[in-house]
Amino acid sequence: MITGTGTLTFGIEYEGAVHTDFEIRLPMIGDNIAALEEVGADAPLKLHAAMLARTIVHVGTIPAEVMTYDFLSKNLVDDDFDVLAAAEKDLKKKRKALNQPSRDTASPLPSSLATESTSPASVA
Repeated sequence: MITGTGTLTFGIEYEGAVHTDFEIRLPMIGDNIAALEEVGADAPLKLHAAMLARTIVHVGTIPAEVMTYDFLSKNLVDDDFDVLAAAEKDLKKKRKALNQPSRDTASPLPSSLATESTSPASVA
């Protein structure tokens, strides 16, 4: 699982302390589906907030189950939302970079070889 870490600018107040260090994971389609079911598709910002709530591994010592759309909408400063959104974007770039061929990767087959059949020859 690809995760990223960072620090919120303002932090989230929880049980008398302000928590700033966070870890977030890459959002998956299940997060999108659950967020759509929770907040609908009419407000993109609400949808993105609901998805972020599902992908936060932790903020300080706040338990993951506390990180809900409702909790974030009442306790997350808008600038910190932008910090989390930027971290999510960075994770997607990292994931995409993993799919890029390295210089050590074998070259593609020439077109004449790529079109040859790989099935065994028939015996006459």
